[in-house]
Amino acid sequence: MRYVHIHTLSTDQTHGITCAVFSLTDGALLATSDLGGNLCVWDTSTGDLLYCYDASHPMLSLEWSSPSELICGLKNGTILIIGIDAELRVRGSWCHKYPVEHLSYDGAYLASGAQREVTVWKSNDREVTFRFAAMNCVPSPVSDNSEEILVSGLHWLQREDQDRKLIIAYMYHGILIMLIFGSSARTSLSHMGTFLAVSNLDSGFDIYNKVCHRFALAVCWTTPTSGLYPVPVLFIHGGQALVGGSTRGRATVWYLDDTEARKLQVIGVPGKRPPTLVILPPLTRKDHI
Repeated sequence: MRYVHIHTLSTDQTHGITCAVFSLTDGALLATSDLGGNLCVWDTSTGDLLYCYDASHPMLSLEWSSPSELICGLKNGTILIIGIDAELRVRGSWCHKYPVEHLSYDGAYLASGAQREVTVWKSNDREVTFRFAAMNCVPSPVSDNSEEILVSGLHWLQREDQDRKLIIAYMYHGILIMLIFGSSARTSLSHMGTFLAVSNLDSGFDIYNKVCHRFALAVCWTTPTSGLYPVPVLFIHGGQALVGGSTRGRATVWYLDDTEARKLQVIGVPGKRPPTLVILPPLTRKDHI
C-alpha cells in the first residue's frame, strides 16, 4: 500500500492547526481546527471548503459525534456542539476551568479532559444535536509523583457484552482504566490490603491496586454465569491466588502474577446447590475454602 498526494487544503488563516479528523463511516468530510478558533469542514473528494466557523477562542480538541455534528473543546473551557446541515447550528457552555484539550465520544457518552480534570457527560435528550449533562467527575490519580497532573489522552473501551471503561493517559502518572458505568457485586481485599478484587457482574473479576490507585488485572469467567447474581470472589494464599464463584455450582481458582491470571482448578460442588455459590474463608485452616 502506498499513499499519494491528492489535495492541499488551505485558507487565508495563518494560525497553527490543532486537530484534523475525518467524518464518521465514509470519511467524506475532514474537519480541522486551529489556534485562532477557526473550525473548517472540507470535502475530501474535491478539496473544497464547505463550512467555516470562528469561535473567537483557540480550538484545541475536535470530535465527530455524528456524520453531521462536531464537538469542539476551546481554550477557555467551553465545549461547543456544532451541527453542519444546511447551515451551522452552534450550542455550548462553559464546562472546565482549564483548556479542553481532549475529547472522546463513544456514541452515547462524552469524556472531556482539561489539564488535571476529566469529566464524563451524557445526553439529556434524544435529539441528534443534544446537550450534555455531567454524569461523573473522574478523580485525579494519587501517587508520590510530584509532577503536575496532566491528561494526555482519552479513549473509550467497550466490548459488546461489557460495561464502558474509560482509558485515561497522563503525561507523568501512567495510564488509568476506569469502569464508568457498570455494576459491581462482591469484593475481596488481599491479605496485605494491596489489591481489591471486584466481581463486576458482566465478564468476571477486576483487580485494582489500592497503593497505586489503578486498575491492575482482569480475570474473565471460565464458568458461565446467568443473571445478575452477586457472584462471590475471594483472595487466598496470601493474595497469590483468587477464587471466583459462579451461578452454576462451580468455583474457579486462579494463580495471580503481575501480568496474568492462570487457571489452576475448577471446583465442583456435589449435589444440588442454590444458583449463587457462597465461598467463605475458614477460621482455623489456611488451606481450606
